[in-house]
Amino acid sequence: MNSQAIHGLCVDAQGQTHGGVQVEDRRISAWLPAGPDTREWLLPAPVDLAWHPGALEGQGAHSLRHELAAALRCGIADVAVEPDTRPVLDDPAAIALLPKAADLARVHPIGALSEQLEGEALSRMASLKEAGVRCVGMALHPFRDSNVLRRALQYARSMGLTVLLHPQDASLTQGGVAHAGKVATRLGLKGIPVAAETAGLARDLALVADTGCRVHFCRISSARGVEMIAQAKADGLPVTADTTIAHLFLTDHDLMGFNSHLHLRPPLRDQSDRDALRQGLADGTLDAIVSQHTPLGRGAKTAPFPMSTPGAATLDAWLPLCAKLVREGLLTQARLQALIAENPARILGLEPRVLAPGHAADCLLFDPESEWLHEPEQCHSRAGNPAFHRWPLSGRARQLWLDGQPVL
Repeated sequence: MNSQAIHGLCVDAQGQTHGGVQVEDRRISAWLPAGPDTREWLLPAPVDLAWHPGALEGQGAHSLRHELAAALRCGIADVAVEPDTRPVLDDPAAIALLPKAADLARVHPIGALSEQLEGEALSRMASLKEAGVRCVGMALHPFRDSNVLRRALQYARSMGLTVLLHPQDASLTQGGVAHAGKVATRLGLKGIPVAAETAGLARDLALVADTGCRVHFCRISSARGVEMIAQAKADGLPVTADTTIAHLFLTDHDLMGFNSHLHLRPPLRDQSDRDALRQGLADGTLDAIVSQHTPLGRGAKTAPFPMSTPGAATLDAWLPLCAKLVREGLLTQARLQALIAENPARILGLEPRVLAPGHAADCLLFDPESEWLHEPEQCHSRAGNPAFHRWPLSGRARQLWLDGQPVL
């Protein structure tokens, strides 16, 4: 029998602290008693729900393999890839292009809900499911025809697939590049109002109520969006929701100086929205924190702000900033574990990702006090569009085990 002890400060669902876990045959068999000098955290291996890696062939394939290797070195075990890759993840042949290897983070494809993400013909969801897809979505591409979206939700429900939707009203986002507020006005940038999110969310929630489809809402960015998700859950709708690490630490004021690295979709909103997102994480309204890692070359951000490519690289900063929310007292360690591991795994249809006897020994040893500066030479990702460049951060992955086997 293969047995080992993995030490680190860990917290169970009841808030009890332990000094690690005992592993027998790749599964957790028991808790270890806490010691007085335990500083490093033992967390369930994190699952990131949102990656936009770009091309899957040629140089893009090489870049994706590097980013997946970098994810593992950052302590991230699993990543979900949005369907807006090149080629689009709307058939098994495209799914087969996603790399798999022991030295890479495990990839979970989100299949396209419609062919080529055009929102017209439904994708072959049965074939996607046979290829291993558990979730389908549209990434940032909208469904303009509500009747087609209704049929898509009905079909996905019949297939037992979770649908991931980015709530947006396309007519209200047209041409917009920043939050519609004082900062956008001062900078002369066309705004995207909060109503773009809430109008889309209202339609999507009505269709969830009508179809009974299980839907995860991606990248909630506003206080009103949080309120609507809370009401939907109170009404018993089968919904979950997430927000991004950028929206938890940045606001539209960070766009001053036309910082194109912070040209994001959805846009960074104002401080009241950021505060509501944080509260939504703490009280259980929001279910996950995602990186929305979008690695781009440096050239993608050299154009003037409105013409730059949206998206930011957040891979290296994701876990340190998540840990910062615990140090600031917003989240407990147990709540953080739910937001970066347990809930994302459940949303993706994976085995429950918890540290408890009987579960797989997928564990991360994380040092929350290791200080470093977010600069290229300190980062594992090679992306040229970092959102948190030169931020002082605390937190580094030390060791990662998958099924009880060390991979970092």
